[in-house]
Amino acid sequence: MIELEMRDVTLGYGHHPVMERVSFRVSPGEFVGLIGPNGSGKSTLLLALLGLVPAVRGEVRINGSPVTPSRPPIGTGVVLSW
Repeated sequence: MIELEMRDVTLGYGHHPVMERVSFRVSPGEFVGLIGPNGSGKSTLLLALLGLVPAVRGEVRINGSPVTPSRPPIGTGVVLSW
């Protein structure tokens, strides 16, 4: 099963698209890095994976389930300490 998938996703704020037609898969056991210059959409992509920025177009799935604003974010119940 694919743990994380974006299919033909367009993300943006209002009428301003930040990224268009993004597709990728991350399978179990894979490690992925996310790099890019300031303003390239890294944070927006992560917010979309958490369901905090809805996709204007396309589909975001985690463990086969669609990510929606009502879905609990990744890491619910995890306590971080510094």
